[in-house]
Amino acid sequence: MAVLFGAYALLVMPPNRLRSVRFPLILLLSAVLVVGWQLIPLPSSLWHELPGRALIGHTDALLGWSDLWRPAAMSPAGAWNVLFSLFVPIAALLLFAAVDPSDRKVLLLIWLAVAFASSILGLMQLLGPPDGPLYSYAVTNGGVSVGLFSNANHQSAFLATSIPVATLWGYRRPERRKSRWLAALAAALLFALVAILTGSRSGIVLTALALILAALTLGGQFTKKAYSAASTAGTSGNLAVTAKRRLGLIASGLIVLLLVVAGSLMASLQNVGGLEAGGYDWTAELRFEALPTILQLIGTYWPIGSGAGSFAAVYKIAEPTSLLSNTYLNQAHNDWIQIVLEHGLLGLVLLAAFVIMVLRAGLHTLRQHRGVLLNRITILAPPAMFAVASVLDYPLRTPILQVLLICWVVVMQQQDSTSSSRRPLGKDGLRQ
Repeated sequence: MAVLFGAYALLVMPPNRLRSVRFPLILLLSAVLVVGWQLIPLPSSLWHELPGRALIGHTDALLGWSDLWRPAAMSPAGAWNVLFSLFVPIAALLLFAAVDPSDRKVLLLIWLAVAFASSILGLMQLLGPPDGPLYSYAVTNGGVSVGLFSNANHQSAFLATSIPVATLWGYRRPERRKSRWLAALAAALLFALVAILTGSRSGIVLTALALILAALTLGGQFTKKAYSAASTAGTSGNLAVTAKRRLGLIASGLIVLLLVVAGSLMASLQNVGGLEAGGYDWTAELRFEALPTILQLIGTYWPIGSGAGSFAAVYKIAEPTSLLSNTYLNQAHNDWIQIVLEHGLLGLVLLAAFVIMVLRAGLHTLRQHRGVLLNRITILAPPAMFAVASVLDYPLRTPILQVLLICWVVVMQQQDSTSSSRRPLGKDGLRQ
């Protein structure tokens, strides 16, 4: 299906439109090549010489399979799954490129609509049974607010990153819609509440930071209006200072109130067995206990890597007996490390290229002469927050977050393109 949508985008796309997405597209196609070569069957003599394959080589010798050809990936099924999953962000990127650059800010509404749907679904899941029909996946965190995802950490990371998106939407063209400021604030508080109710500790930290940024950004707009009104009345000094103080108190009070209420609700759910029944956060400590073993595996398979989608398989080979249990570690819960483990040197190069691309667009956004500085910082918040969340989990392995992030990077790239530099920069820091 993704291939069909991508082909359609190429057919309807105006000439030279691919230039605006060339860097993200090149990186995604490079990722396809990196995963694709891992699926090419290799002769046994070459395969057995690859790093980390010695144990299987000895097993082949015992079984008489010395002439068996294999792909470089330790888990071919997992590599095929990763390869096919890459077509989803590629198709989304092509469709986004087909949209006129002036209309790409519809991404704000799409992002907020998905976040709102996931928030409401997450609240309904808390009210329903742990194994109820509101959960979309068989393997999930039952009894926990996971929304459209199967993992509560992914839900919390997504909703936390949605807070700055709501902030940007609320700041756009405030003179046309006075109620937008309040709607953005309400959306930010809803996202924060549901994110905290997931119980994800990393999500709670990200949510608190996002709320502070939202309060400063939306509050700056409120203070500016108060200052303008005070200037008109001829009492700009005293009233502006008073407005700023009141704003700070209101923002601080809202954040503290939200954290207290959410913490109380979460504690109540734990007391009645709501979160404990799900048992979803057992990896909170295991991910740290397994880290030395994972780092050792990087050295074992370097520089080729173990292959895409192979973490669960290769970790079982080296898993310490002290960490054995009736559950298993499906991912490294640190995507930065897992990419290097599975893809080796090529994965590290792609990762560095992606970081450089985002940083380049981000630095250009910060250096813009027009637009409020806080708003320009807010534009950088979603990719930065996903980067932090990926240190403790793997949110960007979900297709929906891959699509949203890659399209957001395109918007940031649009800020840095020569063609877009001719369009004026709005107060929100986005191109008009």
